[in-house]
Amino acid sequence: MDFHGITMYGDLNTDNLKAKDANGIRCYDDSDMITFRILDGGYIQAYQGTSINEFSIDDELSGNSDDALVTEKAINQHVINNYQPLDSNLTTIAAFTASNNHFMVGDGNDWVLEEGLTARTSLGLGTASTKDYEDTLDDTGIDLPTSIAIKTYGDDRWLNEADNLSDLPNASTSRTNLGVAIGSDVQAWHDTLDDISVLSFADSNFIVGNGSSFTVEAGPVARESLGLTGNSNTTHYHDSRYFTEAEMVDGSTVTAHINRIKLSGTTKADGYFYAGTNTPTNVTRLNYDGYLWATRMYNAVYADFADFQDLNDELVYGKCYYDTYDGAKICNSYCQKGVIGIASDTYGQACGSDSTKEAQVPISVGGWVLAYVDKEYEIGTPLTNDSKGNLTEIEIDEKLEYPERILATYKKKERDVMWNNLVVDNRHWVKIK
Repeated sequence: MDFHGITMYGDLNTDNLKAKDANGIRCYDDSDMITFRILDGGYIQAYQGTSINEFSIDDELSGNSDDALVTEKAINQHVINNYQPLDSNLTTIAAFTASNNHFMVGDGNDWVLEEGLTARTSLGLGTASTKDYEDTLDDTGIDLPTSIAIKTYGDDRWLNEADNLSDLPNASTSRTNLGVAIGSDVQAWHDTLDDISVLSFADSNFIVGNGSSFTVEAGPVARESLGLTGNSNTTHYHDSRYFTEAEMVDGSTVTAHINRIKLSGTTKADGYFYAGTNTPTNVTRLNYDGYLWATRMYNAVYADFADFQDLNDELVYGKCYYDTYDGAKICNSYCQKGVIGIASDTYGQACGSDSTKEAQVPISVGGWVLAYVDKEYEIGTPLTNDSKGNLTEIEIDEKLEYPERILATYKKKERDVMWNNLVVDNRHWVKIK
């Protein structure tokens, strides 16, 4: 069917498509209302709006035209090329509040917000990043020193620009700057001082000149250098310290300080031997090989007489000991059988000491001794040992049945902390039975 030169084919419904005139093709609905029309020039125009003259495949949408329709593919490519696809992480970020001084940081699973302190930890900045700067340097660790503080600190302690070695060509000034000026700060070098510096300062060595250098001489050689050999030069030395055999005749009286003396002879002579003071405190030994005979012997300090016995236990002065085949041991039961006495450190005389024995204990056999007692008693109270090696009052039954186990009678408690250079340690005075 032809309408004004328009050819239609197929099953086109001519009720909806009519050629009205040469200005275009108009399409009507069943109510005879225009829906759209095709205008000359290929424009498609709806009942309302703009006229379309292009189906565009430009995925950049660069034409920016009101008269072009974009295809599905062009829109898809434009979105892919120009917009961010949907992402769950971006959804998380979008929900964040832009709080002051907060940072977005990954925590291994998602993005989170961290305030400054937490963010510094994540950055590994520690506490130094928050320190203030100070122009003074101390050891508080609170502030960071500035270059001024470091320079001031160094100037006070080490060489600085003003006191360095830049003037080294002037040796005297350099030594003054370093505090080693010769003659005021340090001794000038001398080869004689080198000789002396290598000499041995062994006991009793003297530094002596030998005509060419300094050397060391021990006592006998130094005496020769001092001219003290020979009788004419040593009279005063001998008179003050030694006596000739002729001077040491039987019965002679010597009124001089004697360091060493050897006595021999069998003839008895009246006289006395005296050294020290009348209140001796020295513990130096005086050994005599043989029997010692005397009318009386006095002691001004220590109190009792002791006998050394073999020891098979620790040595505790003031404790009670009992005897065994292997040596004395500290008592461990009340009124113990075999108890031999009290270990004494207050004895003035002793016997039985043997330096070849591995261990010995001095047991007081007479006099007064400092001992450990369980408490204070009335003077004269008879005492025996308890289970700890201390002294305690003996019960009446044991006193009657085992009188040999009464070790001492009570005197008093020593109130001083020290007694004649001995530590008292809360011990008491007792009289050995």
